[in-house]
Amino acid sequence: MPRFEHIVVDDGSTDGTAAALAGIRDPRLVSVGAKWRGANAARNAGIERARAPIVTFLDSDDVYLPHRLERTLTWFDADPALEVLISSYVSLKGGHATNCINRDAFLNSATLERTLVAETILIAGSAITARREALLAIGGYDSDIARMQDRELLLRASARNCLRTSTGRSTIRRIRFRDVATAMSKPMRT
Repeated sequence: MPRFEHIVVDDGSTDGTAAALAGIRDPRLVSVGAKWRGANAARNAGIERARAPIVTFLDSDDVYLPHRLERTLTWFDADPALEVLISSYVSLKGGHATNCINRDAFLNSATLERTLVAETILIAGSAITARREALLAIGGYDSDIARMQDRELLLRASARNCLRTSTGRSTIRRIRFRDVATAMSKPMRT
C-alpha cells in the first residue's frame, strides 16, 4: 500500500489538466476522468479510488505548504484513534495573507456545533485530512449540498468522537471575491 499517492479527479476542467497528466508516468499518480457532477462527487470519487488509508484534499486554487503531508501523517501515526484532523491554514485574499489558527483540541459533536455557530473554528476543505475508512463509514461528502459541505461532513464525522483541530498550518487557501459571491448565491441543497 502506498504511503503517498496523488489522485487527480478531473471533473470536466478546461485548463489542460488531462493533457498535463497524460505525460506523467508514475504509479503514485491516479487520474480519474469524470463527467462534471460537482466538487462533492469529485471528492467522493477520489476517496473511493484511494489505496492509502489517510486521505486529504487539494482544490485547484489552493497550495500545500512545504512538508504538509509528512507533518499531517505524524498526527495519525501517533494516534490510531484519530479519524479526522482539521489543520490551521493561511488565507490569501486579494494579496493579503491571514493566519487562520485553530487551537489543538479534540472535538465532540456538541463542541463542533457550538464552534461552528460561534464561528470560532476555522475550516478550509484543503486543510481537512481523514482516515479513508472513516469517510466511507459516514458516506463521504453529500453530493446534494452545494456549499458549506465541509462543515456538514465534519458534523457527521464528529458523531464518531475522533476529530481534532491542530495549530499547525498546512495549506494556503486562495479566496477570490467572485468565487465567494457565486458560492453564496447558490442554494444550500441542489
